[in-house]
Amino acid sequence: MSPAAALEGPPGSVMDAGKSGLGCGAAPSDLLVEVDAVPAAVDAARFTPHKSQAAAAPPREAFAAAGSPVIVTGAPALHGIQTLNGSPDQTAQLPLNTRAMDVETDLFKGRIQLTIRGTPGAEAAARPGGALSCGRRSFHVAIQGRFKRAISAAELLSGQEYPKAPRTPSLMHFVFSGAARVFAATNEVHVKEGEPMHFHYPAIASAQLINVSRPGEEPDPLEAEEDVTLWAPDVAGRGGAPLASAARARFFDKPSNLAGRVVGPEYVWTMHIHQALIDFTTYKLGLPGVPVGIDLVNILDAQPLQIMAKDGKSGEYVFNLLVWSRRLLYAHADAEEAAAGSVSEKIKGRFKGLLSGW
Repeated sequence: MSPAAALEGPPGSVMDAGKSGLGCGAAPSDLLVEVDAVPAAVDAARFTPHKSQAAAAPPREAFAAAGSPVIVTGAPALHGIQTLNGSPDQTAQLPLNTRAMDVETDLFKGRIQLTIRGTPGAEAAARPGGALSCGRRSFHVAIQGRFKRAISAAELLSGQEYPKAPRTPSLMHFVFSGAARVFAATNEVHVKEGEPMHFHYPAIASAQLINVSRPGEEPDPLEAEEDVTLWAPDVAGRGGAPLASAARARFFDKPSNLAGRVVGPEYVWTMHIHQALIDFTTYKLGLPGVPVGIDLVNILDAQPLQIMAKDGKSGEYVFNLLVWSRRLLYAHADAEEAAAGSVSEKIKGRFKGLLSGW
């Protein structure tokens, strides 16, 4: 079966997301067609997190206590390497919507603020001027800080990494290729039978906003404006004015324009990343040109989405956070319990019928 055939379903519409997925309109959940819903009977091993991530997987009661379908944690593989709010604990629940958190690794020291539509406290961000004020935007992350050493700009990567091997390589390559192209034309997709999967793209070509400033002159992270002229004075508009974000992204989406450039500790970097392709509360994905929504629960096999940046040459992470969904971890159990409950009610009904005949 071809990848496209594997995604066939009833006619529907996904957002016409361009490279940045920034258009304003209906929210992702209004546009996605539910396909590949979790069946009542599944292979439980598929819905068990990989051993490298399992320690951070929130239990059911954690989602209930948080009143949220989404919980973000650190990455257990970075225990002792990454600190979040001063703690090395990568399994702790991280703040959403309300405040920034401190993050530090061997490569970076700064702060990150996460905002996810549909989670507690996100309502303010959806108001005019807020991080989610664009109607389609489902997710926003603001990062600000300094690198601890020089990194090749071409090797400063973002993307997604999954430790499990693909069950259907052709389908996963189709999905990952479509997702990667939304962020940058320059990308690398690795999907091979029996091997962990990933897709990467240059962070400087994919971020929706980048501001480079001198220490002590950095803007408020959420109020920053596009300006990389301090770092790249040759990348400017008329009269030396900063290029618009989209123009900067297009320029650096050509590998030759990143070649020879480095990011280092001399400046404070502020980056914004936001998108409208994924509804994190349902874990549904819409790809441009694909007429159906894709249920990520059934294809990611209990592997969470990431917010990460890394040095592609050394493999070291600038930061790495895991975005867990209750559906990702427990939709299969919910389906099985619902099926069991239905059978139980049928048995009760038949038993009552038998008794009434006595």
